[in-house]
Amino acid sequence: MPLSVRELVLKNKTTTTVCALLINGASIYTKKTKQDFLDEGYLVLPYDDGSKLISHNEDIKYLKEWSEITESKWWDALEMLPPMKHSHIDGHEFFFCSEAYTSNIHSCYCAVGDKYYTAMRRTTTSYEVMVDELGAI
Repeated sequence: MPLSVRELVLKNKTTTTVCALLINGASIYTKKTKQDFLDEGYLVLPYDDGSKLISHNEDIKYLKEWSEITESKWWDALEMLPPMKHSHIDGHEFFFCSEAYTSNIHSCYCAVGDKYYTAMRRTTTSYEVMVDELGAI
């Protein structure tokens, strides 16, 4: 059985949304072909390339600088849902809100001494990277 070719249909190069998934050149839902989408002005990319572009665009759109919050907001976030990846690293206490904002991007929280911070981060972001980011504040 031949391997199926998977492609993603995107509205443009800056989108974070998939318009359609093509298997062997056609959408299994709409029956539109790759050429139909191209004729309508859509961007069609190999699956892996499209996924990387979407991740890149999500990073630009959602990952911002750390911002200071109150201790009360820290505790509200910690007690709202069971936290993910709750860890202590080099004097920093980190956790992620268990509900994703999108993709694998979650609200991340950090306490350092009597200071409290939050930022959207991918759950795959290393603690070392986040410690370095906070050290620059």
